[in-house]
Amino acid sequence: MLPADPSPNEARVIVPGDEERLIDVATRAIRDEMFVIHNGARVIVCSIIPVGWKKLAIRDKSMANRPKLRLPPSLE
Repeated sequence: MLPADPSPNEARVIVPGDEERLIDVATRAIRDEMFVIHNGARVIVCSIIPVGWKKLAIRDKSMANRPKLRLPPSLE
């Protein structure tokens, strides 16, 4: 394990700034294999979900409006 990697017993936490967009925070969480969680008052990114916190579901609505790729009939 690299010295920069946290031990398995330590939680990694990122507190996003007030000016950061939620979708950017979620993208960073996915990239770092972490969760976007909240306690009703605060949103953070964490490697675990502590008691009293809930995972925040985030959906990028701009992806819903994009055309879906279709397989050619020969590949279906």
